Amino acid sequence: MLLVSYLSEKNNLASIQEREEDFLREIISISTNQIYEKLHLDTATFGSKFIERRDFQEGFAVALKSGSTSEIKEVITDPFISGYVNATVVTIESLRVYDHNWKFLAEGRTAGAMNIDDYNIDYGKNIILKKAAERKGFEQFKIMGGRWASSSGAYYSVLLPIGGLRIKGYLEVVVNANLNLPNIEKLIGHQIEINNLITGKLIYSSRPEAESSVSLHDLVHQVQYEIKSMDQRPIYSVAVFVPNTKFMSKIRANQRKTLITGALLNLGIMTFALILLELLLIRPIGRLRSDIHRETQALSGEPVITSGLREFYELSTDFNHLIRVAKIQSDTLKKISMIDELTQLPNRRALDEFIERSAKHAIRAEEPLSVIMMDIDYFKKFNDTYGHQQGDLCLQKVAHAIEDALQRATDFVGRYGGEEFTVVLPHTDLMGAKKVANAILESVRSQKINHKASEVADIVTVSLGVATCSKAEEGCKEILMERADENLYEA
Repeated sequence: MLLVSYLSEKNNLASIQEREEDFLREIISISTNQIYEKLHLDTATFGSKFIERRDFQEGFAVALKSGSTSEIKEVITDPFISGYVNATVVTIESLRVYDHNWKFLAEGRTAGAMNIDDYNIDYGKNIILKKAAERKGFEQFKIMGGRWASSSGAYYSVLLPIGGLRIKGYLEVVVNANLNLPNIEKLIGHQIEINNLITGKLIYSSRPEAESSVSLHDLVHQVQYEIKSMDQRPIYSVAVFVPNTKFMSKIRANQRKTLITGALLNLGIMTFALILLELLLIRPIGRLRSDIHRETQALSGEPVITSGLREFYELSTDFNHLIRVAKIQSDTLKKISMIDELTQLPNRRALDEFIERSAKHAIRAEEPLSVIMMDIDYFKKFNDTYGHQQGDLCLQKVAHAIEDALQRATDFVGRYGGEEFTVVLPHTDLMGAKKVANAILESVRSQKINHKASEVADIVTVSLGVATCSKAEEGCKEILMERADENLYEA
């Protein structure tokens, strides 16, 4: 009888330990997915901006028309020589270009730029390419990404369509996550060790050191987790080290709950057990489920408050940690999506939202609202003369000059696209807007940026179009943008 009791308790302890390990693996899985989602967003942003480059579009057009790929190969190799701007958070392995039928055209990579012939990526096992080529209809227009592995290593590819609604080809950005995955440690709050299972190399370790008289096994409990590719091939192993005191306290808490529940059942106090079950189990679970549903819908970052058994308190604590992490990342991604990375000004999306809000307020308050649209004169010739890097610096200087010309905190400037900028002036009539426009002209001229290719001056200048809604006009936003654009065209 004692042997049966001992074996039953031992099996129960092993079952509880297994559940705790599975719960921790689920947290690691969520953290890993968050890291790869951020990696996907950063890589897609880089790829989209790269496709917009004029030299890329020209080289790609030549490759499609004449079959000569030397020009496009030079363009996609250049970032590995000069550095890839706006992609510091990702490690880019290669850039590959295909036509609309997925015929390979050219590749740029670090090894190619350095003439290292013995370092090659085996793309024959790239499951992402195979799945992308199988897509039909509207799915072909979507950006696609995923993990894959070959004999040379573990990678993450993002495939971006080229040509808008008339797809002419695809750009593949191949990155590796070796520098991103260590962030798992910050998200789960435990020391970790990560190994690349393809190359057999250790990429990160904060493994705790054992004391001279105590083994590491006595100090920590180790939980293993594998990160797999899209075709379920293990590519990374993650070892998590949880202090034994914390891990065993959870196990003992669960063990006590099991023993107490068993004792109550054996004593036959069914009525009391049902009441206890209602108060300490069913209601707390209902509240927790309701709070989890609310938080996953709203992602407000507010902590979940759950009373009841200790394990539910601990579960809510772990969930609150995940909610805080998700809220921080959600706010960060939203902020990134509203900022133009080159000029650090609000982007087109942020500009549209601000004009929409300002126009509605102007209509309600019957106040004037003015918009100034501006374009850098002969900017294409500037790029052709001085190069795209100097063109980027010119855009940054002009952006700063426009900001310096604005005196009020309520004035708003954003990058409309390319070399175009837009200023929104709430509570400002046409005369006031013209004064601001003149201030911008002088501020840009004061930068004295050389522009020998300009046909209007030997320095960089801008043309401006000013428009004002002086009354509560319906469609004020559309009227403003249309008038400002027309005046800019005339300028």
